[in-house]
Amino acid sequence: MPITYGVAGSGPPLQEFPARMNVMLMNAVQSAWDANVVVPSSSEILFLPTWFAGQKDIEIIFRPSFYDQPYWGRSTDWSYQLVMETIDIHVGVRGVVSDEEPMFLSSTLQGLERIIAINCRTLVPNAWMTVENIMQGAVEKADDLQTFWHSLVKVGCYYYKCKVETP
Repeated sequence: MPITYGVAGSGPPLQEFPARMNVMLMNAVQSAWDANVVVPSSSEILFLPTWFAGQKDIEIIFRPSFYDQPYWGRSTDWSYQLVMETIDIHVGVRGVVSDEEPMFLSSTLQGLERIIAINCRTLVPNAWMTVENIMQGAVEKADDLQTFWHSLVKVGCYYYKCKVETP
């Protein structure tokens, strides 16, 4: 009989998360944005779980990390396990063609870091989040009038799963 697990604290009965972690984190950050960040407002930002759509000057894309696979730390009797996932948050900001960083890039990154730090245990129920790393990405010249600045925020998502007893 296969062993099945459910997220600790989700029951009874224990069950999996209702959506993928990157989608739940995106929804939580988007709903907490205006209460925690003044500039830019959430109406100026495009929040997506898919790749860039190019519709707004500020885009925040929440993707599961392809390089950092989930880690499963199990107890010796396999009754519970710690799951560590990494979510890659791609922050893209369009600016005028110059070598100067757009003014909204740093405020968007600081806002994202602030929301995760303040709400680390409440963004996703039964999980906790930490900002692991913020990396400056490539600067692309989109056309003669604007550049696209990219940063990558790696967020660690941690939660426990417990073995579900089947009769």
